[in-house]
Formats: sequence, structure tokens, C-alpha cells
Amino acid sequence: MESFIKPLQAIDWANIHHVETAARRAMRGLLEDRWTIRRALLTIPERSDLLALCQHYAHLDNIVLYDDELGIRVRLHVFPAEHFDRPHCHRRSHACTILQGAYRHYLFGQVTLDDQVESGAMKPLEVRQEAVGSAYALHHTMAHAVVAEPYTVSL
Repeated sequence: MESFIKPLQAIDWANIHHVETAARRAMRGLLEDRWTIRRALLTIPERSDLLALCQHYAHLDNIVLYDDELGIRVRLHVFPAEHFDRPHCHRRSHACTILQGAYRHYLFGQVTLDDQVESGAMKPLEVRQEAVGSAYALHHTMAHAVVAEPYTVSL
């Protein structure tokens, strides 16, 4: 996993163009070497640090495959049932690729820390269909939501 992560440690995460370019390259490498993902999944029960970061919700499982002191985290998201997010932002800029399934991706635009992100008050500026192979990067100030098909998996 380290060889795929190392290039991400040097990028400017505030520059979403750099995030998208570097993350797309890293994710493509991980997908071409699926044994790395499989090995990470198999070692989670032995890694209490990663196991503690994994989260289970009724609509989504976040499985943390990698986490480092610089804040780079690789997560596998599994949507076991049809899922609709409320509009939200992430604490950090991030990139994603769809491994299985698909989702409708609602992009609401940039918000500041002072803005209230309320599902009824925000209207999407863009709606996209993200399918297997789709990859994107979002700045941490971008409000978005997804409606995932059952058993969608993303990295």
C-alpha cells in the first residue's frame, strides 16, 4: 500500500486539481494490483488502530484500509442497501472511484464553515451518474450527496 500512498503525501490537498490527478493515479494502481486491497482487508482484524476507525451504519460501512500520521486515509465504502445522503461536506478534500454498482451524485456547491448544510434548503447545481470506473475529487468545502444502488462499493 505504501508505494501507492507515497505520491499522495507530497501533494497540496487544497489544490483539487493536484488531488484528482495524484489520487486517480494511486487508485488506478491499487485497482491494477487488487492483491494489495485484499491483503489490507485481511489484516484489519489484526490492526486495532484501523479497526477502531472502521464504521458501520445502517446504510453504509466504512472500512479503513490505510491511515497515516499525515492524515491520508484509504477507505472502502460499502452501501448494503439503497442509500440517500443528506447534503454534507467532508472534513478533508478527497477522491473516490466506484468499484461496483453506481450512484447518483448531487453536487450543491461550495459552503463555508458558517453555512448551514440543510437537505431541504440546498438545491443541486449538478447531478451526475457515477458508475463502475468513475473517479472524482472533491474539495472539502463542496457540499454533496449520493443516492447509492444496493451493494455499491467505492474506494
